[in-house]
Amino acid sequence: MTTTTTRFYYILFLIFVFCGFLVYAQIITSFFLSDDFISLYEIRNVSPFWTAAQGPFFRPLLSLSLICDHTMWSLNATGYHATNIIIHSINSYLVFLITILLLNTSSSHEKRTWTLALLSGFIFLILPSHTEAVAWISGRTDVIAAFFCILSFYLYLLYKQHSKVWYVPISILLFFCALLSKESVIALPFVILAYEVYSYCIKRTNSRNRTSVLYVPLLYCCALALYLLTRFAVIGTIIGGYGGGKVHLNVHLLRIFRNVFFYSMRTFLPPMPDMFTIVLIFIGIVSVVILLIAWSASRWSLRIPTILYFLAIAFIISLVPVINLGISLITTQGERFIYLPSLFFSILMIVVLDYIIRNRRYFTIVFICLFLFYGVSIYFANKNWRTAGSISKQILYSLKAIEGADRLFIINLPDNTHGAYIYRNGIREALSLFGNTDQFKNVITISFNNVYDMDDVVEVQERFGLYSVRLLNPRASFIRFSKPQKGDTDSGSFEIENAEKRSFDLRLKNLNHNDKLVYYSSGIMELYRF
Repeated sequence: MTTTTTRFYYILFLIFVFCGFLVYAQIITSFFLSDDFISLYEIRNVSPFWTAAQGPFFRPLLSLSLICDHTMWSLNATGYHATNIIIHSINSYLVFLITILLLNTSSSHEKRTWTLALLSGFIFLILPSHTEAVAWISGRTDVIAAFFCILSFYLYLLYKQHSKVWYVPISILLFFCALLSKESVIALPFVILAYEVYSYCIKRTNSRNRTSVLYVPLLYCCALALYLLTRFAVIGTIIGGYGGGKVHLNVHLLRIFRNVFFYSMRTFLPPMPDMFTIVLIFIGIVSVVILLIAWSASRWSLRIPTILYFLAIAFIISLVPVINLGISLITTQGERFIYLPSLFFSILMIVVLDYIIRNRRYFTIVFICLFLFYGVSIYFANKNWRTAGSISKQILYSLKAIEGADRLFIINLPDNTHGAYIYRNGIREALSLFGNTDQFKNVITISFNNVYDMDDVVEVQERFGLYSVRLLNPRASFIRFSKPQKGDTDSGSFEIENAEKRSFDLRLKNLNHNDKLVYYSSGIMELYRF
């Protein structure tokens, strides 16, 4: 590689990072949300990096990255967001490099290969389905795991192209690092197996033994086995996560096919107002693409690129570890699960469009429209995450302004706004991190509701000791109600009656003058005057 070429790669890398900050500029100063507080609290007060903020998970490199950020930035969220954006930008650049290596095997012209690679990298950079992983600090789990996984796959491809064996152990080490960041990267050995089979098939004069395609993937499987043993030694389980039999190993074919359908839709389409709309759009787009592929094959007598088959299979394989987890079609919830699979989908989408649009002018017009559409979509998605951060901050600081109490009863707490988490978890940890630890001896959250606008109003009325709580926004609803646990010192402190979608009645017991009652309304926590 010449000095000029090396300099060009460096400049291109900086362009990717600059564009990453440009795309996510809205959320750079956004406040902490939900699980962010739990991670920070445990790192700051409780655990070493190999067990901090893990729960049923084993993700020491994620914790280590948060510790590094905490060392530099303390409780300033800007630094944490910057780290997410930088890693995402690097991932996008790696997608560009991987696309070059993948298309080199399909005998593409050098200029065309570079064009498609650049488009694949930038498509990955601005996919609206990445906002949960990038804009939410806790979404870093998927971003950092994907970084190690993508880099590992890139080095593997270098080994395949240049036959330099020393790339393999480095790639395996990076795969092990990816596993220490998130479990879902266990799909990589099977993606590599798929590529070995693909590589074997495209070589017409292949004299290798067919079993040779298993040699390299088996090395990655050995690294996977070592990780599972390490995981079991540290947290005492191999499955863990969201639950083995109930979630990860709960196999239903209908759910699998449905989730593949849903994940595919949300990989390249932003959230839509309703499920029917996005399903209709997806079916329409897929039908048109299939017809255009068939027409192009017959009209121009072109053979369908074999790389498409590998990319489609790799996308499906990378979905398998998360296939039993949910994703929303109308909000951003769950879209972090498709962050890594979207690597293959981004390249697949570019190659398909290049195949069916032969006219370069039309090709350019389509991509300008696509980039504009994604740009607008990601703008509104980031705006939503910024709104969630504003609500989170206002709630926290309005609670800090309340005088101390023995028990703080929170009648309702915002769970999310349009899918962006607010205080689904972490209110106690937030108060401990940003408030006075002695301000409230106990914090009791009674219900969680979604928020559509910052000025959503909640009405609380008391009559003969019974508090009637009602959401005035007809689109809002209560998502869940707290149930006092047995053995809790406040297990008999409240009862919920007549619970409905937008209202419920609350009966508080054993109140004293040192207790406080608050509720969320119009962007802040209101103190209810007894």
